[in-house]
Amino acid sequence: MPLEMQLMRCCAVPLLVTGGRSWRPSTKFAGAIDLDGHDPALTEKLVDTVRFLALGSGGEHTLIYGSSVEAIKKFIEEHQVDVLAIGGPKAESWQGPDASLTERLLSMVECDVLIVPASEASSTPTGLLS
Repeated sequence: MPLEMQLMRCCAVPLLVTGGRSWRPSTKFAGAIDLDGHDPALTEKLVDTVRFLALGSGGEHTLIYGSSVEAIKKFIEEHQVDVLAIGGPKAESWQGPDASLTERLLSMVECDVLIVPASEASSTPTGLLS
């Protein structure tokens, strides 16, 4: 499993995975909402995050609703999104070899991805600090 996916599963703070590209002067941020059935608190956190980043950078933001990786990927390409904010995988999706929708999306998009931890992942994972 790639390092960014391992980090995403246990990171208690937002994680920016970059491809090393520069952002445009008017950076385009998008928040993918309702992936993997995210809870309302995480949805609110994603909306606040993309608004904050766009406001702080003088860029623009949009929200993408849906659960199809292909549709989100197409939207990103058509709208030239620089940074996609997504919620981290839900706790129960961490078990097993199958990738969550969030993990599949991370591996398919060309833009930078900001992973915002899910509510249940907000506490410090025990394995990281021991």
